[in-house]
Amino acid sequence: MSPTSGARIPSALRACLAALGVLLLLGAAPRQGIVAFQTSADAEILTYPRTDPMRIDLMVRRNRVSLSRQIEGLTARYLQEIYVTSIGGGTWFVTLHVDDPRVVARTEMTPGRLLIRLRPGAPRVLAEPEPATLADLLTDDTPRRPAAPPPLALAPLRGDASTMLQPGGRVLQQLPLWRTRLVKPSEGRGWSAVDDYRLTMATSDDPRVHAAASYRLGLEHLGLGWYREAAYYLERTLNSEVPFDVAAVSLAAARAHLVLGRADRTRQLCHQALENGASEVQVLACLGSAALHDGVPNPTAVGRALIASSRLPPHRHLAAQLLLADHRVEEARRILESLAYGVEDPWVHASLGDVRYITGDLEGAKAAWAHAATASRVLARRLVIRTRMAEMLEDGPSEWASRIPVLLDTTRSDDLVAAEAHYLLAQIGDAYGDPDFAAEHLNLLWDRFPRVALRSDAPERLMDVCRQRLEMLEREGRHADQVAFFSACWRPQLDELAADPDLLQHTSEQLLELGLPDEALALHLRAVAVLTRLGRDSPRALTQLTHLYVDTNRAKEALETLEYAETLPERLPEVEYLVAEARTRDRLGDVEGALQAWSLAQTAGSAVAARARGMLLARERRCEEAVELLQGATDDDGRLALGRCLLNLGRPQEAAEVLPTEGPDPLALEDAAWMLGKIATLDPPEEQATDDDADDDGAPDDDEADDSIWGALLEEERAAASYDATLDARRR
Repeated sequence: MSPTSGARIPSALRACLAALGVLLLLGAAPRQGIVAFQTSADAEILTYPRTDPMRIDLMVRRNRVSLSRQIEGLTARYLQEIYVTSIGGGTWFVTLHVDDPRVVARTEMTPGRLLIRLRPGAPRVLAEPEPATLADLLTDDTPRRPAAPPPLALAPLRGDASTMLQPGGRVLQQLPLWRTRLVKPSEGRGWSAVDDYRLTMATSDDPRVHAAASYRLGLEHLGLGWYREAAYYLERTLNSEVPFDVAAVSLAAARAHLVLGRADRTRQLCHQALENGASEVQVLACLGSAALHDGVPNPTAVGRALIASSRLPPHRHLAAQLLLADHRVEEARRILESLAYGVEDPWVHASLGDVRYITGDLEGAKAAWAHAATASRVLARRLVIRTRMAEMLEDGPSEWASRIPVLLDTTRSDDLVAAEAHYLLAQIGDAYGDPDFAAEHLNLLWDRFPRVALRSDAPERLMDVCRQRLEMLEREGRHADQVAFFSACWRPQLDELAADPDLLQHTSEQLLELGLPDEALALHLRAVAVLTRLGRDSPRALTQLTHLYVDTNRAKEALETLEYAETLPERLPEVEYLVAEARTRDRLGDVEGALQAWSLAQTAGSAVAARARGMLLARERRCEEAVELLQGATDDDGRLALGRCLLNLGRPQEAAEVLPTEGPDPLALEDAAWMLGKIATLDPPEEQATDDDADDDGAPDDDEADDSIWGALLEEERAAASYDATLDARRR
């Protein structure tokens, strides 16, 4: 057989070999499922940490292409279900439910396309943390570290500021009772029972009866909602010296103090109840209620411990809200979804609506809120505005402006609905690029509901709005508008939250340029206070403070500030220090010290020292020295001082040449015009001496010289100098 004939292969065999090659290639290729989406060119993908081995969560940002329309009939290997939700603003959540816990997702983002590859791997699933024990909570002082809140185009008040938080005493309604026979329970209810127990106290001298009756009075006032009176009577029982059930009375008093906002006292009573036999679950519920109020102890730790310890719906709802306060959204959602099917509590459904909204389930959120609103008139108005917010996300930003009139009308109320409306209007203003509108409503929220504002991110939002607007005005050189907006936007309480004083310092400089040194000093002192709070010393800021003290005639404070700045490890450049020292000594009246400091500053390279030294010499009538330093002055004040000195030295024509004749300062032009008028009335030198009034040497007589116009001019100059010196002395 020839070599060429051996190369011939039957067609059937060739087909079998080709099929085998394909199978081998498929076997060698990794098995994977492909999920592809069209996206905006600048879209970004973010993969969330995995807590459920059968679920993968992704977020796509800056995407204006609908993803929900692309999942019709979408299937892929390893994929069981896929959910896509938009929360507006170009943000989309993608949830993949896989059929194998070993499946991982690899994402590839190219301009206009998102590719998700599902393949077997070794996924890293975050383990559920071990819940803390009650002993851990009582001894551990680990600082609170909430998770980052999910990004939302429009967010409700959430976290500690959520208006959906259940009232403080609600979870502590199931209290242990002190079962005492010293005082029989009243057959009446409410005020009738209160009268019975007061009568018992009035007709008995037994301290044990007084303690028991006070306890009963405390419980009755709790039922009536008179929490201040309830706390008073329960504290009377706690302070009595007779035996009583300390745990039961402590927990009842804790409920009253919690509703009154006294979280510290509540925690003390929780500890006291534990020390006197209260169960761990009761104490955890007590501590959790306090943590929901002010974040102490760690809400996440208390919530997880409560979930591990109790199956009671009120306790589990409290745990979910504690987790939600720290933005542990997925943990809270699992609890609330299971609770919602078993209880009809409107507070549970309101909280469930919140977590559904945050995770992008707008339809589910509206359904949960509607269920809660029909069952609770207290929650109904708050939930109406949250439903509107969800509808705004569905409509898109182009329709938000049409909602503003209704929201403005909602702000006229005095309840938490108005707080929600102000917060929502501020976000709309920010989205529309209207910082004045946003700042107005954030400040109104702060003024009307300070506790809500401080528990929310309103201060941070307000700082960002103020900073962006002020930086824009500064770039545009609109200093007057900058100062006006600062006064309307930045409130002094923000100083305590600012991470740097730059904004305050820049605005202080603008106030000084506008001729308001006292206001500039007050604002700069606030900037220095921010530096002190941050533990930072800035010699430059202190030097600027020195100049402001000088500008406002506070020479003593200026010198003390300058001396303190000189003791700091970080020293100012020599020139800046000498300039500040010269101005300070001048204001103190130490002319020679100021001249020496200006001289040293000039030697060190200061560009302003020569002029400043010349002005000081001119003011002191040391004109021979001043003229040398002021020659070539270009500013109006410098030219006026040089002109006066030249006149005093008898050089009127030179004075006329340097005096300003045009410029923006009308007062300087008026002074220059007066001196030019005086110079114009002077006779030429050759006409001032004649044969009749001259001596043999041609000089005028002394008496006649004193009576001349030139002598009158010199007298006026001396009088002006005396007036200036007197005025300076009074200022000092």
